[in-house]
This record gives sequence, C-alpha cells and structure tokens, in this order.
Amino acid sequence: MGVSRDTLERIKAALDPLEVVREAVPSLKQSGVRWKGNCPFHNERTPSFYFQPEKGLWHCFGACQEGGDILAFVMKLEGLSFPEALRELAHRTGIVLDWDKTDDAASRRAKERDALLGLVEEAAGFYRDSLRGLAEAEVARRTLAQRGVRPETVERFRLGYAPRREGFLDRALKRGVAIELLLKAGLAARSDRTGRYQDTLSGRLIFPIRDAYGQVVAFGGRVLEEDAGPKYINSPETPVYTKGRHLYGLYEGRTALRDRGQGVVVEGYMDVVGLHQAGVERAVAPLGTGFTAEQSKLLRRYAQEAVMLFDPDPAGQRASWRTADVLLKDDVFVRVAQVPDGLDPDEYVQAKGAAALEKILTDARDVVDFWLDLLAPSLSGFSDLHGRLRKAEELLRFIGGVPNEVLREEWVKRAAARLDLDAAALKREMFRKGERGPGRTETPASTTAAERRPAALAPAMRTAEEELLQVLGAHPALWPRAEKADGWFADTRCLAVFRHWRDQWKAGDAVEPAAAVAVLGAADGPWLTALLLEGKQFEDPGVALDRALAGLERQATQREMKGLEGELRALARSDPRFGEKFDRHLTLTRRLKAATPETPGPTER
Repeated sequence: MGVSRDTLERIKAALDPLEVVREAVPSLKQSGVRWKGNCPFHNERTPSFYFQPEKGLWHCFGACQEGGDILAFVMKLEGLSFPEALRELAHRTGIVLDWDKTDDAASRRAKERDALLGLVEEAAGFYRDSLRGLAEAEVARRTLAQRGVRPETVERFRLGYAPRREGFLDRALKRGVAIELLLKAGLAARSDRTGRYQDTLSGRLIFPIRDAYGQVVAFGGRVLEEDAGPKYINSPETPVYTKGRHLYGLYEGRTALRDRGQGVVVEGYMDVVGLHQAGVERAVAPLGTGFTAEQSKLLRRYAQEAVMLFDPDPAGQRASWRTADVLLKDDVFVRVAQVPDGLDPDEYVQAKGAAALEKILTDARDVVDFWLDLLAPSLSGFSDLHGRLRKAEELLRFIGGVPNEVLREEWVKRAAARLDLDAAALKREMFRKGERGPGRTETPASTTAAERRPAALAPAMRTAEEELLQVLGAHPALWPRAEKADGWFADTRCLAVFRHWRDQWKAGDAVEPAAAVAVLGAADGPWLTALLLEGKQFEDPGVALDRALAGLERQATQREMKGLEGELRALARSDPRFGEKFDRHLTLTRRLKAATPETPGPTER
C-alpha cells in the first residue's frame, strides 16, 4: 500500500466522499439513502450512477457496470494508480502521507509525484512573493494594473513573477535540490546554445495552472517586454502535468460552472482572469493546445453546455469549430458567441461591463446555425449543385459525429433548408458514408426501445448467499445471529466478503462494506458494489435474515446429501463406513422435510 493503516483511516475520516463525487457528477441528486446521477465515465441521458455516502461505495448500473470505493472512483476518474489517488485525497484533507519502505513501482511513482508537486507548489509561492516584493517585478505589477486586474484577483489566481536573477532555480539548487528533479518538474531546462540550466519562465508574469483539486501542477508565463520571445510559454509536460488534461480557471470557477451548468471557453489566461473578475466565473481556457477529448470530459463533469468565445478572425472561427466538434461528442451542447469590435473578451468586459458580456453569452448562436450564418455570404458562389454538396459534406462530417440523435435530425433539416437540398436525401447520404455518430452502425430506424433502455435498471434475482450479504451490509446489528453461516457458503466471493465483515465485527470494529470491495479486487469488486447499492428494501430485516439463513442451510444440506449419495453408490454395503453415511443421509433428509424454506424474491430498486 505504501502508507500506514492509521494514516489511511485518518484520510477516510477527514474526507467528505460525497463532495468528491459531486464534483465529478454535477447531476447527482439524493434518492433515499442513495444519490444518483449521470455516470461520469460514459454518455447517458437516464441516470444509472449510484453513490451511497454511508457505505462509501459507487456503482454504474449502465454501460460501465463498474463500481468501487472512493479511491477506485478517483483512480478511474483521473487515470491514477492507487498510491497516486491516495495522494490526491491526502492533499484534499491536508494529511501528510507517511510513505513506508514499500518499493513497488506504483509506490515509487507516487513518492516521485509527491516530491514534484511539493516542488511546484514551492515555486508558485516563490513567484507570488516575487510579484509582491521585488523591485524588478514593477513591470509585472504595472501590466496587471493597466489591464485592470485587482489585487484580490491576483491573489485568487495566485499570479506571480519569475525573476531574471536569483530565481527559483538558483534558490533550489543552492538548497541542494537535484537538478534531475527540477528538470522533471518542468522548473529547469538546458540551453541548446550555452549548455547551462535555466528557468525558461524568467522575466515573465506567471499564471499557476491548477488541477481539478486545486494543486499547482504547472505554469504559464506571459512576456512583459517586446522582442523578449514568444508572448506566452507554458511548462513542458511532466509526470504531474499533461496540458491536454487540464483547463485554466476550472478549479477557481468550479462552483459557478456547477451552479450554471454552463462553461464559457475562451482562448487565453488573461481572458479567464478578466472574466472571472467581472463575475463570469465559469470561464475556462485550454492550455496552448487544441481542445482535447480529455478536456471535454473534464468540463462535462461540471457543465452540460459550453459557449465558445473565441476571436472573430478566421483562426478563431476554426478553433470554435474544432472545439465544438470535440465537446459535442461528449454530449455537451455547444453555442458560439463573438465579441464585437475586434476586442478580446477581457478588454470588452472592462470597456462595456459584465452585463454587456452576459448579453452576448445569452444571445450565443447554436453552433450549426452559427456556421451556416458564416457560410451565407459565400452561398451565392455555390449556386451549382456540386458546390452546395461540398459544403453539405463538410457539415455532415461534423453532424455525424454527434451522439445526440435529436440534434443530428434537427441540424440535417436546417442544413438542407439553407443549402436548398432535400433533407431526407441528405440524411441518407450521411448514413451511407458512415457518419452516424460514435460507435453507431445501425440505420436510423433500427434502434429498438429495448436497446435504448438502460440495461442496468432491469431487476436482478439474488441468491440466498447474496441476500444474506445485503441484509448484513445494511443492518450490521444482526451479526450475532449470522455467525453460524460460515460453513454454508458455496460462492467463494460471498464467503470472502462474509468472513471479512465477520472478522471486523469480532474485532469490535465497525463493519465497513467498502473494505470488502478492496479485498475482492478489480475483478469482483463491481459485483459487490452492485449488490450493495441496488437499493433493496427489507420490510423486516430480521425476517429477511432468517429467510436467507434458512436458504443457505438448505442449500448446504442439499450439497452434502448429493455428496453422500455419490459416496454411498461407490461403497459396498459391507463397508463399515456405509452405515455411518447412510444414517447421516437419513438425518439430513428428515431435516429438509421439517424445514419450510422461502426463496428470495426479485430485487426491488
């Protein structure tokens, strides 16, 4: 594991698992003792994701059919190993991990990640202090003042300045930090010209880049003097930072994103800072790269709609189109807005105010309508059929990648009307060319109602062994009556869970269902989360327990009888063991006849 059990227990005690899950599942709503929402791991319209805070367990009853505890959730959500996920949760709770001497690869990676994040965090503090106090940073302070950035906004985004002399690299090396670690953290680079190590951000205004949990993972740097290199540069990718997996401003704006259900995607750091300061706190920006599928999934965890607010020039229009293409594949509804007069969004909001910008966002056009409006002036040059078809094919490639069937249908109609083409023929052409949306192979009429219904919501039949675990998982006070069942299990998974819980109960500890999920491992853990979260209600738990125990005992008796019958057939009547086994079989037969078994009914959800 890599950390002591005591540390792990302190993290669990300090953590609010509901808060962790709600950050990733904004649609999460309470339903009895469970919470349900749309699964963050696949696109769906009918909620199939369930979480029960008291048990610390989650399960997707839809396409994923996966489940686990809160650590498994973070691991899957962020693509982390167990130690790395543990480190993320420790950071949230402010608990320092006491790594033991475990030397497996995952623990080594987690320890290295710990060291790198600590170093990057230290650099962020150094850059912030430099902006506040260094005389050299006056040009940075003046630039921020000229852009109207207020001191409280500087603090909120932890803006800083990287000195040209005696920078963070110099300080870290003097303190004995290995250059290899600084290189790995992206805080140093080797000059191709001189061969010396340098801080590539020196002399720049610094924008710390934070992950979804608030940890600083990298930096962006804005040039402050003309002819001093590229206007913006970013940290290189490192073991803790992949630029295509983060969005600038997302951590600072996570509450506004969730509350509004809408993100405003802009192009640069200053746009995000300026819009947040003006009250448009749902603004985010990619990090020096085209909008990626990972960034789309990250944004979708907080919002179901995105407004593109890019520059109105051809490059900005292309960026809007590409970004929309990525977001729509994740079922995020996309609209496009443009700032007039060639201004950047932060310049516009300073000149006209937040209300004027909000009106632009409110009036944002549907992405296909926007594209058709841009196309309108050139349609006169495509009066011939082939010209209109070329434009139609370009649009069909875009529409065909959208999983939302309603949007596809509507957009084909609009495109056909604007291009003066037959809608039915355009639709057939889209399907003929295979532009049917991700993973679709059927024609429009071939999807049946049964296929569209979430398979997870079908009722499940449970064995007596499984029902016993459901009762005990929900009502641990019944354990004194259940201990005798140890020898009655046939399902090895159920037996492993039963014994784990029993050992917890015997030790005087609280029975933790989530701990048994970890014992089962990745292969069988989802089976247990589904069992415990499917929402079965017991009108009388004691009666349900007795019924399950009776069923288990009956099944164990039947298995023993079957085994005895095979042995009796193999023995001669003169064998001394024959009479003993015959008497045992007779006793079991009488026991079965005396019993009045009840079988568990279908699970209710």
